[in-house]
Amino acid sequence: MFKILIILLALLIGSVPAFAEDVSLPLNGPTPVDGKEIVADRNGVYLEIRNRQLHEVLQRIRNDTGIQFILPESIFPDPVNVSIRSPDWPSALIELLQDYNRMEIWAHDLKKSRIRILVNYGAELQAETASRLNQVPVNLNDPIEFDTAYYRTHPVNRGDWVAIKLGSRNRPLAKQVLAVADDTVVIKNGQLWVNGQAGHKTQTIPTKRIQLLQIQLDRYGSRVPKGRLIISGHHTDNHLDNTDYRVVSARRVIGKVKIR
Repeated sequence: MFKILIILLALLIGSVPAFAEDVSLPLNGPTPVDGKEIVADRNGVYLEIRNRQLHEVLQRIRNDTGIQFILPESIFPDPVNVSIRSPDWPSALIELLQDYNRMEIWAHDLKKSRIRILVNYGAELQAETASRLNQVPVNLNDPIEFDTAYYRTHPVNRGDWVAIKLGSRNRPLAKQVLAVADDTVVIKNGQLWVNGQAGHKTQTIPTKRIQLLQIQLDRYGSRVPKGRLIISGHHTDNHLDNTDYRVVSARRVIGKVKIR
C-alpha cells in the first residue's frame, strides 16, 4: 500500500509520466452529448444522461467548464446512465465518478482544475478501502435499516444519521448531517464552525476535500442554501469514510437511520 501511495503522489505532482494509455481530453473536442443532457446554471448542475460513453460525457464537461480530464483509453466506452442534481461541479463530478479511483485538484477557476482517473492500481486500492471502510452506525457490508416515513413529518436536523442515495449507487449510505439550510458554516483553526460553534475537526480530512467544501461555502457566502445539507461519514481518524465531506441536496435523503 505504501508503494501505491508513493506512485500516486508522484503522479499528482507530475514527477513521473502518465501511464502509457492515459489520454488528456482536448478542449473543444467532439462529443455527441448536447446541452440538454448537461446543464449548469445559478441553481446548480444537472446531468440527465442515458446510454452515453464515459469519454463522451467528460468531453462535454471539459468543453463547457475547462476542467481537465486524464483517463485510460480502456475505460472510454464505459456506459453512463445517471440522473444527478448537485449544487456545483465538484459535487456533481464526485457523484459521476464515484466508482472510479481518481486524483482531484480543485481551484476556484475551474479551468485550473484537474481530475485523473486511475485504473492500473484500482483493484488494490479498492480492496484496501473495503477492508478499512465503515459506515457508522452500520458496517459497509451490512444492510442499512432506516425509516422512510420519518422525514415526512420531521425536519432533517443537525446531527441526524440519514440514509442517503448518492449518484448512481443503488444501495443507500449512512451519513451524518453536520449542517442544514441557513446554517452559517466556516472552516478555521482545523475545525468546522457551525453557527459560531466549533464542531467537527478537519485535520483528518484530506486537503482536497476541505478545498472542495471551501469552494462550495465561498459560492454560498458561508451559508448553507435552501434545500442543501453538509454531510460526512464517520468522524474518526482511522476510517476513510470521513473523507466524504460536502454539500448535497436534501432531496437525496430517503430516511432516518435506525441506530442499533
